[in-house]
Formats: sequence, C-alpha cells, structure tokens
Amino acid sequence: MSVLTALSKLYEKVMFDQIYEAFYWKLSPNLSGYLKGHSCCTALLKMTEDLRACLDRRETVAVVAVDLSKAFVIHCC
Repeated sequence: MSVLTALSKLYEKVMFDQIYEAFYWKLSPNLSGYLKGHSCCTALLKMTEDLRACLDRRETVAVVAVDLSKAFVIHCC
C-alpha cells in the first residue's frame, strides 16, 4: 500500500467523522445507509415493526419496494 493511499483513507475518515458530527442530528432516524450502527438489516427490522404496529391498530398499510441495484451497474465494453 502506498503512503498516498494510506493518507487518503485517513483524510476520508477524518472528513466523514467531522461531517457526521455536524449533521447526524438532522438525519432522519429512518435513514439506515449513512448512520453508524445501521444497515439493511436495521432498515428491514424497522419496516417490519412499523408494518406490524399498523396492522395491530387495524390501519391500512402499503409497502413500495424498489431495487435500484441494477441502476448503478457500470457496463464495460
């Protein structure tokens, strides 16, 4: 690993920590992708719990799921 690569990773970590500290309180608690300790699993668990709670209250529930994974695939010739 080159020194430049190590320095860029360190710089990226420092910048992320500073930006995260400055803005984490403005982020929605429903956002899982960029919050520390959150993942796809936490997003699915939250959605499942919200769905269950709505069904328990006999509310109408609708879920729209969109898979964007193929939207960001880069094709090389």
